[in-house]
Amino acid sequence: MKLVTYDLRVIWACMKKDIKSALTDRVFTIVSVFLPVNFLILLSLFVISGGQAPTAVVMQDTGLYAQQFYTAMSHAHSFILQKMSLNDATQSIHQGYIVAVVVIPADFDMRIKQKQPVQVDVTINNLNTDFTNDIRRAVPLSITAFYAQAFPHMVTITPQESDAYPHDTDYIPYLTVSILVIALIIGSLLQSGTAAAREWHRVLRAGGRFIATREHVISRREDLPAFLKSHPLHHLYGGENAYLLDEYRSAIVAGGIRLERVLNPLQSEINLYPETLIGVKQRIARRVLFPLPAAIPDFALGWLGGLLNHPGRLYSFVGTRSAHE
Repeated sequence: MKLVTYDLRVIWACMKKDIKSALTDRVFTIVSVFLPVNFLILLSLFVISGGQAPTAVVMQDTGLYAQQFYTAMSHAHSFILQKMSLNDATQSIHQGYIVAVVVIPADFDMRIKQKQPVQVDVTINNLNTDFTNDIRRAVPLSITAFYAQAFPHMVTITPQESDAYPHDTDYIPYLTVSILVIALIIGSLLQSGTAAAREWHRVLRAGGRFIATREHVISRREDLPAFLKSHPLHHLYGGENAYLLDEYRSAIVAGGIRLERVLNPLQSEINLYPETLIGVKQRIARRVLFPLPAAIPDFALGWLGGLLNHPGRLYSFVGTRSAHE
């Protein structure tokens, strides 16, 4: 019981701190809400436009069996059915308004009653592979469903569906789970750095010195997997990460610390360790056949360090808490 109480206290403390950070850093809060909502809107548009294929059905026969076949198609969960004339359907598919045209022939009922083969013409606008495959799967399924309803004795194999959940989940609620995960990730990325910087600001006395050393930097977010893969220890404990240089700067400044120096990989021996600045100068001198390595100015190394772009390069940051707070 004590352990549960302790866990609840930790959760409550973290929640209060996150809420406080969210209310304080309103820009980050707005961004962390706006991006997931934007994803949700975009994905919803894809779902609404691509969930079911708009299909025209030309009912040249309106008999009982033809109506049952139309009903079977409507229950296939793959079509948005519209009854049209042949001319209207042909015009619509050429204009791209529908994906397929299904023609139920005039002798559909008669042939079914006489146990003769019936040809149902299906014209598909196969520009979209996803829609095309949906039509190709759903039409045979509709035929099977029609026979299972109209002539149950002829269909000896029928599926018995067992649902894992009591209700079907629509596309939008299903996508919402993914959007919530994205929101949590973005929110943590945007606010965790700022929250850490604010904690540093809190524990520093007025005028106190802030130093962060050997922080991993990447040039693009796409470089993060390459850095994690190359790190010798990340696969053992999974605790490494890297951020854009601007993200470090923004988080430190947003935390109330005046950033004074940003040291790139070739501006500090702390970043270079186990190498040294003189060792780097010697390597450069050998490469360009320069006889005096020590004469290479430090600002030249700093300029070269700013050009480096390998994932996970090391930076250090120096700042101060204002003495007037």
